[in-house]
Amino acid sequence: MHYPDNNCASPKVDPQPLFQNYLSHGQVQGLVSPYFAAANTAVAAGKKFMMMETNTASCGGFAGISDSFASALHFGGQNVYYNPFTPPPTNMTSVRKWNTGPIFYAQLVAAEALGKSGNARVIDLYIDGNADHRAGYAIYENGVASRLLLVNYVQPTTPNANDYVATFAVGGGETGLPVVSPASVKVKYLRADSVNSKDNITWAGQTFGQQFMSDGRLQGDLDIITIQCNTSDGTCNIPVPGPSVALVFLTDAALQTSGADDTAPLTFATTTTTARIVPTIDQAVLETSNGRSGSDPLGTTSESSSQSAGFITTVNPLNFILGAISLTARQTNGVYGVFPNRLVTYSPSSCPPPETMTSPNGFDTEYSADSVEFCPHPGLLDIFACGTYQLQEETADRPRRRLGRCYLFETSDDGVLSELQRFDLPAILDMKWSHREYTEGSRLAIADAEGCIRVYLLDAPERRLHELQAVSVVSSDVLCLSLDWSGRRASSGNEPSESLVTSTSDGHISVVAPKDGEFRVMESWKAHDFEPWIAAWDYWSGGQIVYSGGDDCKMKGWDLRQGTMTPTFTNKNFEAGVTTIQSHPFEEHVLAVGSYDSTVRLFDTRKPLRPFLQMDVGGGAWRVKWHPSTQRRHDILVACMHDGFKVLRTSGIEEEPILSSSGYDVLKRFDEHKSLAYGVDWSYKEGGDSLVASCSFYDHVLHTWRA
Repeated sequence: MHYPDNNCASPKVDPQPLFQNYLSHGQVQGLVSPYFAAANTAVAAGKKFMMMETNTASCGGFAGISDSFASALHFGGQNVYYNPFTPPPTNMTSVRKWNTGPIFYAQLVAAEALGKSGNARVIDLYIDGNADHRAGYAIYENGVASRLLLVNYVQPTTPNANDYVATFAVGGGETGLPVVSPASVKVKYLRADSVNSKDNITWAGQTFGQQFMSDGRLQGDLDIITIQCNTSDGTCNIPVPGPSVALVFLTDAALQTSGADDTAPLTFATTTTTARIVPTIDQAVLETSNGRSGSDPLGTTSESSSQSAGFITTVNPLNFILGAISLTARQTNGVYGVFPNRLVTYSPSSCPPPETMTSPNGFDTEYSADSVEFCPHPGLLDIFACGTYQLQEETADRPRRRLGRCYLFETSDDGVLSELQRFDLPAILDMKWSHREYTEGSRLAIADAEGCIRVYLLDAPERRLHELQAVSVVSSDVLCLSLDWSGRRASSGNEPSESLVTSTSDGHISVVAPKDGEFRVMESWKAHDFEPWIAAWDYWSGGQIVYSGGDDCKMKGWDLRQGTMTPTFTNKNFEAGVTTIQSHPFEEHVLAVGSYDSTVRLFDTRKPLRPFLQMDVGGGAWRVKWHPSTQRRHDILVACMHDGFKVLRTSGIEEEPILSSSGYDVLKRFDEHKSLAYGVDWSYKEGGDSLVASCSFYDHVLHTWRA
């Protein structure tokens, strides 16, 4: 795991301007989001996923931040500057005790929040519209809500000025489940006088004391607050002072199972000290024990270092306070969190189990297969293309390369495949046919691993693809990850010109359009902090509105008429990277969005921050495809990565969106692929069940089946 900041530079970084970064819910989300996909892969494989080293900043942290209460709110900090305990300078060991740093208090909170079951799951509640200065998490054990953790990052300028009250209910509201809120809850608070406090931090009223005064035992009386809930409407009001963390225990059992066992080791006061403990370890090892070769005066934990605990620096949080006043001076008492008592995504309505489809055909693509696209034009509806991606590792006599191959197939009515053509090119990440009919032939665009969009023409009589143009979008070491044509609804040529949008692995989105007889990059902008897996047009916007989603767990909207300096919206309410987006070709304002979090969400594009339907698909949703027929406009085809391919049927998308537990059914599924389900598409032929082509990655297999 990486650090959110770097303090390895020389001269040292001034921590003052960085203080506000560690009082940010968004930074915490951004820090963990790159690991969702890897974690899902490990879980799906039945493996443990180990998070290794991280903290407030590399190379020792920041004095005044890493050893302050802000690091506890951030859950990472202390001396070198982020160790949980710091000894006194070596010449004071006989008269001074240790420091217990803020990060150790954070570890106590985290341990009690997660409990001892070993199967806790944490859900970000995105309270107050995913406000950056507040955070809320629901913790489930064995699928049942057990605890709630609330954070207030703001340092008030006057007492209680930035306190807030979080009102929550368990069940009811939008969950579609019965209200099961408790009659009362127990609350423990992690408190400090200021976000830059270094000592006198309290956890449930107890503290390890001031600097150089800790003997490892908590001091003071345990203070667990009981808060009565409103039994008439099932809501509970939890005050969250600024700055603090509130851990809410929803049941007595949750409280009882959060602490140490009665059989835990006992601690005793120190009865003997020595003037100095002389280590026997090689001094050269000590000098490099913190990774800096003893080259600068950062605080260290080596016993012989005179810099150990005596290096005291304070960062004034005032800059952050002034910047946050306008956002947090009010006290908001709306319902922040209504969450289900059981950890479920909105489940399919009660209906027969989905029909499991089979395939009479299987084709070995040799390279890993990741993309399938049917031609949408009359007379060519039996043709589809399949793209592949293969990483060729570096050897002594050849460089590392990403290899690709494009296949062109035709299919019979019963799905039997005939290969028409194959040709090699850089690895293929995505491909799309233009829905616009051109006199010279149908157009297929391919996004490749060397920064190019390649446009091909399909010669109808010959039934072969010929390259029309290779457009270099970015440098060859950057991948084009996705693409989309703007003219899905303008197939007759109503749109003056048709544009392509592509996302690239450097975080950019680019628009490619024809000019002076050839395709050119017309616009490019930085859109995401991590890989933008998908860029897609709003098919109803006439080539003006683009949606993008990335590994930063964000979906964004872009209106080219307004410029691309800032998005029209940013939706941060995803639990993992956003992987696929498709505008509905027959219903204006309806958008299907898939994520690594195993959920497909439907949005009204006029209200893009909150889905009107969520569908649990069992695995990361790599591709979503609306059915190409108006008669089946409610059906969605989903590539579910570790859980095969599924056909979902939604209800009521033309009506006022209502979040419902019976808003969709899983009609059919296809499980004959033995690896990651990636590429999938419908045939555009009308009548009966539609032919579907699908492909999977590591087993490099292509299938056709009906759904």
